[in-house]
Amino acid sequence: MSAHGKESPSPLLQTRWTKKILFTYIPLAGAVSYEVFSVNVLNPACFKSMFPDWHLGIANALLLNANLGAGLYLYSRPHMACTSHICPRIVYSVFGAVMFNFGSILLWATTKMVLPQCKAVKALFGLSSGAGLLFIAYQYVGMLDKSIKQEDT
Repeated sequence: MSAHGKESPSPLLQTRWTKKILFTYIPLAGAVSYEVFSVNVLNPACFKSMFPDWHLGIANALLLNANLGAGLYLYSRPHMACTSHICPRIVYSVFGAVMFNFGSILLWATTKMVLPQCKAVKALFGLSSGAGLLFIAYQYVGMLDKSIKQEDT
C-alpha cells in the first residue's frame, strides 16, 4: 500500500514500455478489432466465405480483443484513478468494456434487419457506426477525465 491508502501497482506495470503496450497499443488493436467485428455482425456470410472453418473463432477473438482494448483503455484513464482499490477499478473497466461492446452488437443486430440486403451498405454502416460510437466514447471518457482534473484544482 502507498502512503495515500491506495494499493501500489505492480513494478511490472511501472515500466514505460509496459504502460505503452497495455494502455496504448492494445486499446488501438481493440478499436481495429471492434471495427472489423462490426462488419462481421452485419454481414456474417463474409467471414464464413473467407474463413469457412474458423469464422466463429475469429469472430470471438475479435470480440475478445475489442473487450480487452476497451477495458484497458478505461482502466488507464485518470477518472478511474479515484477508486481506492484496484478491484473496483478492474470491475468498472470490465463493466464499461462489456456494456459498450455488447450494446454495439445489439445496435448492429437490430439495424441489420432494416438495412438493405447490399453487402457494401451493411459494411459501410458497420464501419461508420463503429467509428462514430468509438468517437463518442472517446469524447465521453475525455469529459470524465476533465471533470476529475477540475475537481482537483
